[in-house]
Amino acid sequence: MKPSARRLGAIFLALALARQFKTADIFSHVDFDELIRSLNALREKVPASDASKAKKVKFREVLYGLWFSALGLESQTALLSQAESQALADYFYICELMIRCKEGATRVSPKVWDGIESRMLIVPATREAEA
Repeated sequence: MKPSARRLGAIFLALALARQFKTADIFSHVDFDELIRSLNALREKVPASDASKAKKVKFREVLYGLWFSALGLESQTALLSQAESQALADYFYICELMIRCKEGATRVSPKVWDGIESRMLIVPATREAEA
């Protein structure tokens, strides 16, 4: 049987995102070449559309696991509420806009942009942590 179009689409989306993140040079600690190789290998293991639910769930877990491992995240990090998920999406959109601003900015020095970029994806300390 042919692979599920939905799961095949998910793997192509994952590959496209990995390539975009690699070229954006945002996550300096991530080996995107290795992630892309792993995702390409996983592409060969996309379950068929008539595969059991267990195989489809396992595929999804492996796909997520590759991303979590590459980004150095625990799987519990993915357990976000709808509001948290929307806030995170908004935050990444803002970061994307900042990168676009950098590409068009001519009056801001590279040193200033380096400072901005170094703080973009850093979670600020909470007041509780400071106490």
